Amino acid sequence: MLISSTPWAGARNSITAWTTSSGAEAPAPIARQAVPPVAVAITASRAESVTRVFSAEGQALPDRDTALRAEAAGTIAEVLVRRGQDVEADAVVARIDGTRLQSELARAEAELREAERDLANAERLASQGVVSANEREQSRLARAGAAAQLAAAREALDDSTIRAPFAGRVESFDLDPGEYVQAGAEVGRLVDNQPLLVSVAVPQQALTRIANGQTATVSFITGEEREGTVTFVGTAASAATQNAARDLLHCQAASGRTGETPARRPLGTAPAPSTRRR
Repeated sequence: MLISSTPWAGARNSITAWTTSSGAEAPAPIARQAVPPVAVAITASRAESVTRVFSAEGQALPDRDTALRAEAAGTIAEVLVRRGQDVEADAVVARIDGTRLQSELARAEAELREAERDLANAERLASQGVVSANEREQSRLARAGAAAQLAAAREALDDSTIRAPFAGRVESFDLDPGEYVQAGAEVGRLVDNQPLLVSVAVPQQALTRIANGQTATVSFITGEEREGTVTFVGTAASAATQNAARDLLHCQAASGRTGETPARRPLGTAPAPSTRRR
């Protein structure tokens, strides 16, 4: 429909209306579907502690690692252990031929007995006024010298026996009977894996949350898991990474082996009885 308004003389307003139709009906209105209600659950929020765990791969190290050395020069007379064998502290691992040393010990013992007889005679004669006090003093000095030589001979004979300084496993031992060794020569290595130490690189941003006494779980390449305790946290950055410090886990791993091993440790500010810290 079109409506037109045209002014006309003598009249205030004139309205002319006409319509046009194409014969089409107006579209029907679109019906809107009702939206079903949505169920809403409400829960009161509360603050709780969040446990964060730090995981990294480290290097398993023996608690002690030392060289087995020959304290005396000579020919190996007897080898009593083999590589990979477990030994107790002070166990004999090898003996050097002590024939010459035993002869020197016997001679030192004889010289000491003679010096003691001379001193006894000098004391008796000095009391009778037969010898001077100076001669008696010389006998005392001779007896002291003989005693020192005997102690040295005994020590040399004892040094001909190579012993384990502590209980552990013979990691390497390349020694055969009849072989000549020099004094101080390294003949093997002894390691102590009870307990095992695990060295782990820790990013500096995590250092403030790791402290001595914290527990950690160590997983070995064999599939074993052991509980450990942090015994040292380094403060200097590693020269290789420039952003990590070193710390050591004192791990009570009865059958752990040295090598790469992952260590999971929790981050926190207070110790806890498990591997996690809040």
